[in-house]
Amino acid sequence: MSLDEETFEKTLNELIAKGTDRRVAEGQARRAAMIAARKKAGG
Repeated sequence: MSLDEETFEKTLNELIAKGTDRRVAEGQARRAAMIAARKKAGG
């Protein structure tokens, strides 16, 4: 499954700015980016 890079970066940066642990933030950003990529693909 491809990731939406833009969403990944944006979400990751927002979570880190809020003080979220980087590993946790990466996992959440990856999920958000996967969902965004799926929506863009029309699924």
